[in-house]
Amino acid sequence: MLQARNPRLVYACSSGYGDSGPYRDYLAMDLTVQAMSGIMSVTGYPDQPPLKAGPAVCDFFAGVHLYGAIVTALLDRTRTGRGRRVEVSMMEASYFTLSSNLGMVHAQPDLAYARTGNRHGGLSLCPYNVYAAKDGYIAIIVNNDGHWRSLLTAFGQGALAEDPRYQTNASRVSRMDEVDDLVSSWTKPLGKWKYSTA
Repeated sequence: MLQARNPRLVYACSSGYGDSGPYRDYLAMDLTVQAMSGIMSVTGYPDQPPLKAGPAVCDFFAGVHLYGAIVTALLDRTRTGRGRRVEVSMMEASYFTLSSNLGMVHAQPDLAYARTGNRHGGLSLCPYNVYAAKDGYIAIIVNNDGHWRSLLTAFGQGALAEDPRYQTNASRVSRMDEVDDLVSSWTKPLGKWKYSTA
């Protein structure tokens, strides 16, 4: 009705599960949406119960996506002169975060929905983990073979660059436990990192 009176109006709304569908009247808080969307099912370690993500991710995913929808509607209005209604649900905004995990459904159906701890959600990158150091932990992600060679150089392990067991991401993924053990052996003696700008 309001848009009939003012065609340039942009109306935005957000809810837990959307304005239509079987969940529309369900109560929603971040924790419950993490459970309903599947985020909790893939968070944690395979041999332990599901965990929530540490921060209130679903609350903020919905807000960020709603902001994007509003800005897009305003841009469209400058081009067409017409406003529109935009809607974002917390649950729908959360699905994008599961893309790596959902990829595993197609790539490795027997492992689908498995909790992967600190490893890549789709178990398709290696190394990708949090490793113990002498006085804390260090997060390492290698998403291409050049990164792997750089990591080897940083740890003084350049000879492994030509080792066929670890030369490609696919070969490292097939030996994920072994690679994690190797990287752990390099990080364990490390103390506080010192950075130099020289």
